[in-house]
Amino acid sequence: MSSCTFRVFMIIGSTDEFIEIEELQRSQSNSDIGVYVKLKLQDFCGSYSGVFIGEPEISLFCEQLKSLNLSRQGFAKINSLTPDEFKLEIRSVGSLGKMEIEAQIHRHQYSGDKYWPIYLNGGFEVEPNAIEQLLFYFNDFLGEHS
Repeated sequence: MSSCTFRVFMIIGSTDEFIEIEELQRSQSNSDIGVYVKLKLQDFCGSYSGVFIGEPEISLFCEQLKSLNLSRQGFAKINSLTPDEFKLEIRSVGSLGKMEIEAQIHRHQYSGDKYWPIYLNGGFEVEPNAIEQLLFYFNDFLGEHS
């Protein structure tokens, strides 16, 4: 008998500017989720497959997304378990319900005997329906749908 494992995969943005997140693994307790993150900001692009996000952080992010979706004002933000390794924020811009995403990925590169920090940080505008898309995908991480 074979088992099938569903892994969450999402892309939010456009062809030139997007964030992609794919579930890679779960901790034995299912409380931490390992993800691959790719961030493309026009000609700049980076990815990292060593990011872990905690289930409590995902739950809080989903609550913030629900509130943002209702009011179209404010922000929703999530961080990786390791500080500064991954950040994702969606926030309102102005009073017309426009939204933007700001994201960061950070990792280290070893070259010889040096330890080089590498950051990709930036943002892009998205349609307001990106809130619902994020909520759908992050609820999938939790095994929930609303």
